[in-house]
Amino acid sequence: MTAVISGFEYDIFISYRHNDNRSGWVTEFVKALQEELAAAIKDSVSVYFDSNPHDGLLETHNVDKSLEGKLKCLIFIPIISQTYCDTKSFAWQHEFVAFNNLSKEDPFGRDIKLHNGNVASRILPIKIHDLDIEDQALLENELGGVLRAIEFIYKEAGVNRPLKSTDNKNDNQNKTDYRNQVNKAANAIKEIVSALKNPSTTSTQTTNYRSPLTSYQPISYQKKIVIALMFSLFIAATGYFFYPKIFASTEVANLDKSIAVLPFENVSSDQEEYLSEGITDQLITSLGHVKGLKVASRTSVMTYKGSPLKIEEIARELKVAYLVEGSVMKADNRLRISVRLIEASNNSQKWNETYSRDFKDILDIQDEISQRVSESLGHLLDLSALKQEKPSNTEAYDHFLRGEFLWRRVESKNIRHAIHEFKQSARLDPQFALAYSRIGFGYLLLASPWGDSNLKNVVDSANYYNELGLKINPELPEGLDTKGTITWWADKDYDESEILFREALKRNRNSISLLNLGFFLNSQGKPQEGLQYCLEGFKLDPAYLPSSAFLGDSYFFLKDFDQAEFQYKQALKLYPTNTDPIYRLAWLYCNTNRFDEAKKFLTEKIKYFGERDPRPQIYLAIAYAKLGNVQQSKSILDSLMFSSKKGVSVFDLNIYLAAYYSATAQKDKMYAALEVSLEENEIELIWLKVDPVFEPFRNEPKFKTILEKVGFK
Repeated sequence: MTAVISGFEYDIFISYRHNDNRSGWVTEFVKALQEELAAAIKDSVSVYFDSNPHDGLLETHNVDKSLEGKLKCLIFIPIISQTYCDTKSFAWQHEFVAFNNLSKEDPFGRDIKLHNGNVASRILPIKIHDLDIEDQALLENELGGVLRAIEFIYKEAGVNRPLKSTDNKNDNQNKTDYRNQVNKAANAIKEIVSALKNPSTTSTQTTNYRSPLTSYQPISYQKKIVIALMFSLFIAATGYFFYPKIFASTEVANLDKSIAVLPFENVSSDQEEYLSEGITDQLITSLGHVKGLKVASRTSVMTYKGSPLKIEEIARELKVAYLVEGSVMKADNRLRISVRLIEASNNSQKWNETYSRDFKDILDIQDEISQRVSESLGHLLDLSALKQEKPSNTEAYDHFLRGEFLWRRVESKNIRHAIHEFKQSARLDPQFALAYSRIGFGYLLLASPWGDSNLKNVVDSANYYNELGLKINPELPEGLDTKGTITWWADKDYDESEILFREALKRNRNSISLLNLGFFLNSQGKPQEGLQYCLEGFKLDPAYLPSSAFLGDSYFFLKDFDQAEFQYKQALKLYPTNTDPIYRLAWLYCNTNRFDEAKKFLTEKIKYFGERDPRPQIYLAIAYAKLGNVQQSKSILDSLMFSSKKGVSVFDLNIYLAAYYSATAQKDKMYAALEVSLEENEIELIWLKVDPVFEPFRNEPKFKTILEKVGFK
């Protein structure tokens, strides 16, 4: 059988080591792949698969000369195993390395452009084992970059073997399904074959997206266009043809100063991803201090963890010109980090390096990587601002990374474990200011809907540890943000909070500082100003839950309910099981008299409610009450009360009971609940000035007195 393109002997060449087929795994994979290809590609695809490969032969031995012709194929598929990366083996020397060199010389080249504009390699690795550090390095050195493979690996404690068609994905730590992986391989082959057959074909696919970044802009530009149309068709045509070009050139100039650090791949055998995530985070933080460089946020890049998208597609979605990607492997006290800097427009490497050192050198390695990336883009950057808060003790840093990994997974047990790790970090390096700040913020998280305590019980600890950090570094942005939050939530000193938030923002204009200030201004009845900060924060980090949530709040208080709903739904799409966007949508529905919609929506989402977060339940109770089902409404309240009585620390229960009583016109009960909320100093009292649920009573003297007690003048 010949290839689909003349001049090539086969479409696909399967390369493997003999030992990897003793159980018949490779034979079974090839058969499954051929069946999948027959269903996916109209043309018959030829596959060269030698069931008796020349395994272990050296260059001086009698090598089958016909292999040279067979290697003239469109796609080369190496089965990457624990034994494949052997420089003395026939498969490595005469197949893998040989094809890598031959393909670079043929008319297509090794790397080709797909129809969607992405670039793919004609070497399509199938990985069946986790690899040793040396083997990974050997592969990546030959490929000239990070190994990107379709994985057929079954993982559980102490197990490292090929994924089988009979394996249950729920037992596999990788959660991969054999049939789905075969389908991925077939689809990748289809893309490459299609691009090789029709190299001039371009994609016309477009995406419709309603961007909030342009929805609240002044309309003066549109007015100018209308005036121009009234004057002459020529002016209109000029505006039509030339304004987009001017805008596009500006956008390209801005892109030149943009970069994203993709999640580093964890290739260690211990399954602990705290190290790979931590190195990714620290590089993002370090590069974020470089003046003039736009760095994609952590939450935005983490959405691409394990993504099948190509480099160019990721860059396009993140709106960046450069990407950093890499892998991390830790074995005992040895560390191996591979990293490369890619220019997305042509998928070319500007720089790549592999660091094999002791773990104690990790801080130096991170500095070197940041410096090399910056130097590679030096014509764009001012390196004077390249700095980062780091410990001097490697063991302290290890605990810090473990804490960072845990506290981002917000639930009470993880938060408490994170606090413990940060305390260990601070104990080992008493001058590491950021560790103290993280301890303080961790205690605040325990008072959030995802913690297990209340503000009164944790605020002293939060303040104590954060102040220790600020004594070491009074300008630490994270410390100023945490102090601003304590001053806002606990002290209800809004003037001081605003000063602290603005001071933190001055030192590090990142998405968190921008969103904190925007969120604060929304609560103070200044949504127009809050909108500007929330928009900027959203632009830096659209995949972060508070980005859409806080931006939605700004629109809500500006009475742009359509945009508010859109943003809350975006947050829910990103975090479908999180109660925060569920609550916000219910809050919007009830405050715009859409009670049927609120009831239907919350009934669908009720499986995600927890005893700790009362907000969705309260608004479901309000919806039932407004629809006349008083009994069902009361049942929900009774359930919340029961949770509290049996010892569950229900988040700010009293202020939400007050909201229910206000919505159902039970004024005396509302004031009684507010008084208890004041005694408990509940966090959500900070919204008392603007939450529309209290609007019917806001002008009453008694309510005004409560507002004064909460700090509103």
